Amino acid sequence: MEVSKKRMAGDTDCQANSGEVKALRSETRDLKEALAEQMLENHLLKNHHRGCQFAARTGDSCVF
Repeated sequence: MEVSKKRMAGDTDCQANSGEVKALRSETRDLKEALAEQMLENHLLKNHHRGCQFAARTGDSCVF
């Protein structure tokens, strides 16, 4: 409990060196980019699916 209180107060020591921090920042950037790409692909697929549903209701064909 005491550790949590110190952490919340910002009173903690960081044991990571600058190389580790750079590596973690790089990994974070890469993960954010991968997430953004997946979210965009998901959005495009959802829009396509909605278009196909509309096409099915109107008797049109849907191509991928």
